[in-house]
Amino acid sequence: MLLIASCLSLLGFTMPSPALPLIRSQFDLEDWQTGLVSSSMSLGMLFAVLFWPGYSDSMGRRKVLMISLFSTSVLFGLQVWVLNQHCGLRTFLAVRCFTGLFAGCNPIFKAYLADVVPSERLPRFMVFREASATLAFIIGPTVGGYLTKDFGIGGPFVATCLAHLVGAVLLSGFVEEAKQYSDEDIPKGTSDDDEDILSIFWKVVDIFLMSFCYVVSQTCFTFFIPLLLHDCFGYTPQGIGIFLTVTSIIVLTNQVVVYKPLEKRLGLEQTGCLGAISIVFGLWLVSFQSKALLYTGCLFYAFGSATFPATVPTLLAKSVPKHHRGIVLGWDSVMNNVGRVLTPLCLGLVYGRSKYACFLVGGCASGLVTLLLRRRQRETART
Repeated sequence: MLLIASCLSLLGFTMPSPALPLIRSQFDLEDWQTGLVSSSMSLGMLFAVLFWPGYSDSMGRRKVLMISLFSTSVLFGLQVWVLNQHCGLRTFLAVRCFTGLFAGCNPIFKAYLADVVPSERLPRFMVFREASATLAFIIGPTVGGYLTKDFGIGGPFVATCLAHLVGAVLLSGFVEEAKQYSDEDIPKGTSDDDEDILSIFWKVVDIFLMSFCYVVSQTCFTFFIPLLLHDCFGYTPQGIGIFLTVTSIIVLTNQVVVYKPLEKRLGLEQTGCLGAISIVFGLWLVSFQSKALLYTGCLFYAFGSATFPATVPTLLAKSVPKHHRGIVLGWDSVMNNVGRVLTPLCLGLVYGRSKYACFLVGGCASGLVTLLLRRRQRETART
C-alpha cells in the first residue's frame, strides 16, 4: 500500500504535463516564461524537503505523509479553480508554489521503508519504490494527454487531486505508523544534538555528492534527449513521447526482473558501480548523434537508471541513526533539487555549442559516482 501511495503521488505530478501548451496559451506566455509553471512548484518543494522529512522523525512518517498527500490534493483542486476562473498568472504561480510546500514527501516514503524493512532486504524494497516512480512516468503522461483532450486544461489537474486523495486514504486505512522516536531513543554521548547532526552530515557527505552527480546525469538525459531527438533526428512530439515511454518501460523491466538477482550476487555497492558505469557508457554513445548508437546508448542508460538509484537511499539509511533518517533523506532531496535546477542552465550553454560535449559532461558526472563508490568500498573493507 505504501508503494501504491508513492506511485499515486508521483502519478499526480506526471499527468498535468500534456496540459502545458494549453497553460501557455491561456496565460499568453513566452517560451522562457513557460518554465515558471514547473519552477514555481519546485521552489516550494525545495523548502518542503527541508521541513517535512525532519518533522517525520518525531511526529511519525504515516501522519506526515497523510498531511502531505491530503493537503496537496486540496491545493491541486485550488489550481483547477484558478485555471477555470481565468485568474492571473501570478495567482496561479503562487498557488503552485504553495502546493509545493506540502509536496516534499518523497524522502519520507524512503525513510518509512528504512524503518520497517530488514536491512538485508532494504535495497530490493528501495528499487521497488524506484519502480513505482518509473510506473508513474510510464502511465502519467499518456493518461494526462487523454484527459486534456477530453476534458480540457483542468482534466489532468482534477485527476491529480483525486490521485493524491486516494493515496492519503490508502495510508489511513492500510498502513501502520512507523516507530516514532522520543528522547529516550536517541543515543547518549553528545552534549549538543546540533553537533550530532553536523557530524552525521560530514559522515555522509560523499553519498550526497554521489546523489548530486547522478541527478546531473539523469537530468542531462531527461532534459536534452527530447531536444536531441528533435534537432538531429526529426522526431515529432508524439514520437518523442513514445521514445521516452519505451525507455521507461525498459527501466521498469530491469528494476523488477534484473535488480534483485544482480544485487544478491554482487552486493549493493558493486551493483551501484555497475549502474553508474552503464550510465556513463550510455550517455557517451548518445553523444555521437548516430541513430544506432542512440538506441544502444539508451539501453545502457536504462539499465543504469534501474540499478543505481536504490544505492543512495539505502546507504544513507544504513549510515545514520533511525531518529535522523528523515532529515538526512531530506538533505538528499535538497541536493537533488539543486542539481535539477543547475543542470539545464549550465549544460544548456554547452548544448548550444556542442551536443557531443553536453552528453559527455553528463556522463562524466556518473563517472565521479563510480570513483566515490569505489573509495567507499575500500574504506569499508579496511574497517
